[in-house]
Amino acid sequence: MVFQLPGTRVNSPAQGTAYIALPRKVGPPFPVVIAIHGAGRSALDYRDTPFYIQQQQIAEENGCLFAALSNGSDAWGTDDGLYNIQLLIDYVLCHYETASKVLLWTTSAGGVLAHRLVQSRPEQIAAVLGTFPVYDLAAEFPLLEACGQAWKVSTQEELLQKISGKNPPDFIEDLQNTPYFIAHGDEDTAVPLAKNSARLAADCGSNVHLQIIPHGQHSCQDMRYLETIPAAAFL
Repeated sequence: MVFQLPGTRVNSPAQGTAYIALPRKVGPPFPVVIAIHGAGRSALDYRDTPFYIQQQQIAEENGCLFAALSNGSDAWGTDDGLYNIQLLIDYVLCHYETASKVLLWTTSAGGVLAHRLVQSRPEQIAAVLGTFPVYDLAAEFPLLEACGQAWKVSTQEELLQKISGKNPPDFIEDLQNTPYFIAHGDEDTAVPLAKNSARLAADCGSNVHLQIIPHGQHSCQDMRYLETIPAAAFL
């Protein structure tokens, strides 16, 4: 099902488009996977693009309702992006017979939104699946122009002022009780492993289950990122 989610904050074309798919082999109550796309992607990638279609199929194989929302550049963890994903979670939990907690599956820039959701709604987040997810916005600013564009800043100093208290390394203690299951490549130059997932693992300890993909780059062509998802993430 594809529809415009009522009440979303729309800052770019197609923002607020929601995609929801129900598992075909099981009935309610459904466990829920909320997918959070990265920069330049949309909810319909989970319907139309092989790498993202596979994420939906994995969720379906585990009996999950799957939902995604187009968030434009607000996928970079902005306040409007956070508001919109919270709205999607509320919609799913209100309109379907589901479990009381959701599993987040976040990719690339969308990692910041996942971390902010764990901080803002810990009672609703069962776990986080991450595919080369961003952890530190400050580390990404020099590497990816889209980061500064999303936060509407042109210098590192402006970014640091704007993201104060909103950048995941600023609220490590709020992340330490939520399980994370992450796949990240050791040759990712767009979202470097050391500055993002490895740092998250160092900050949060044993709750972060990090699978390092040898020679893995920042690529939606490498299906190894999806082959390492443990069944434990869906329990």
